[in-house]
Amino acid sequence: MNNKKNYDHHQLSLQQNKSQSPKKKNRLKSIILVVFMIAIIVLLILIHVNQYVKLARRNFKIESLKEKINQLKSEKAHLQLKISRLISLDRIERIAKQELNMKEPENVNYIVLNQTKDDKNMKLSSQKSQKEDNQKPNRGIKEKVLAWFNKLTNVQADTLE
Repeated sequence: MNNKKNYDHHQLSLQQNKSQSPKKKNRLKSIILVVFMIAIIVLLILIHVNQYVKLARRNFKIESLKEKINQLKSEKAHLQLKISRLISLDRIERIAKQELNMKEPENVNYIVLNQTKDDKNMKLSSQKSQKEDNQKPNRGIKEKVLAWFNKLTNVQADTLE
């Protein structure tokens, strides 16, 4: 009888273990699921915070580059002012007279070079074309302006015209 009692008791404990086993398994699955969900939420939060950190760094870099641009613009304006001071004609004249002991010329001498045959031929052809232009009575304003401009651009080395 003792054996039977032990057997019954053993059977009862097995049944209780079996009935508790699905509960324990369900509880373990629930815990694992909760831990997994918490891990996913923490991971998503970390990704979100990381994006904000990257954005803040880029904004800081943009601001520092804007400051550098403004600084370079200011430096450029300062250098342009310095250039205009250095190339002013009054300054150049003062340096030439005071530091280099230069003087303005009292008189100007012009040197006339001998003309070659080619230069004479060019001068003659230029004079002929001017006479032909002057002989045309019905020239338009455009032609007159072009002729006048050509006279300005044709300068001979031996003349001041």
